[in-house]
Order: sequence, then C-alpha cells, then structure tokens
Amino acid sequence: MRDRVDVKTIRPLVSTVGVAAVGAGLQWWHPVSLGPLWLVRLIGVALIVASVALVLAAARSLVRVKTAFDMRRATTRLALAGPRSISRNPVYLASDVPFWGVGSPANALFVALSALPGASLLCLLVIRQEGHYQGGKFGLDYAAYCGTVRRQF
Repeated sequence: MRDRVDVKTIRPLVSTVGVAAVGAGLQWWHPVSLGPLWLVRLIGVALIVASVALVLAAARSLVRVKTAFDMRRATTRLALAGPRSISRNPVYLASDVPFWGVGSPANALFVALSALPGASLLCLLVIRQEGHYQGGKFGLDYAAYCGTVRRQF
C-alpha cells in the first residue's frame, strides 16, 4: 500500500477549472451582473488577495512541521497551527474563494456561483479521501483534531 492519498481525480484543479469554465460559459450565454461594478471589483480583488494569503499561511504551517504540501506525497505529521487550527482544509477553502474573487471583478454571477459545485466536487473527489487517509494514519490524534476543527470553516 502506498503511503499517500488515493484520490479519484488527476488533480483537484482539473475539476475546479472545469466547473469554472461551465460558469464562464453560462455567463457568456446569459450575462448576469452581481451589482455595481466598482463594488464587486473591490470585493473580488480582496477575495483573491485573501485566498493567496490563506494558501501561503497553510503551506507555511506544513513546512513548519516538515510534512508534504503535495497531496501525492506522504503526510508525515499533522499540522495543527495557523489556518489549520480553524479549518482542516484551508487550501481547498482558498481554492473556492477565487471563484467569487474572479466572478466579482468580472461582474459575472455564474462564475461566482460555480464555487458551490466546485466545492462539492472537491469534497467528493479529494477532501473525504484525504480525511480517510489521515484518520487511518494518525488514528486517535486525527479523530481528536476532527472533533475540535471543522472541515472548512
């Protein structure tokens, strides 16, 4: 048995980009605005900056405990500090935020709404498998962590 997560998709990004493309196609076919352009652009830029900051902070928490950031490599330790103290999956949460961030500056409702199926696909195809892997590898320590920290928020 390999010591890594066995996910059902090549990469989470593949499903994420696919869902975003569907949202962009719907927006092109039937444009729907989110609101005043200046406001949605401001919100969008703030969301993109927040997303990048969250990924960097989550990566730093993994580096500090000397474990892999890449899901295709073995997890050697649980990272419990930083963003991982409030979300078990801060990187995946951060990957959902750009849907809103990109949809907002583009003033594109369908791109923003594609965050919902995008998050669902990530949960079904990746997040549950990662949780199962970590539960099997870290046992009671991971169970205790799950009891105190929510999956996303």
